[in-house]
Amino acid sequence: MFHSKESLEYQLTKETIEKNFSHCSIHAPKHAYKDDETSHKILRFIGDVCALLPIKNIVIHPDIVIDRAIFEQYKHLPLSIENMDERTKSCQ
Repeated sequence: MFHSKESLEYQLTKETIEKNFSHCSIHAPKHAYKDDETSHKILRFIGDVCALLPIKNIVIHPDIVIDRAIFEQYKHLPLSIENMDERTKSCQ
């Protein structure tokens, strides 16, 4: 979609996404998730994005989660855990 300088000026709208994509996933930012203000701020922001766009899946990398309990407060978000393989340091 973004293969030229002009395409960077493209205005992406909810309607465009809904028309062109049947399933939208996003990766959560790389962050050491735990019960702290930064983690809550990120998860609230992701919640705001989900309220605006048809997000069906939010991928979290398990190797950077410090405290999984934080996600208990965000059960309304479609969170999923990234599958990891032996190339990932945490799976070795």
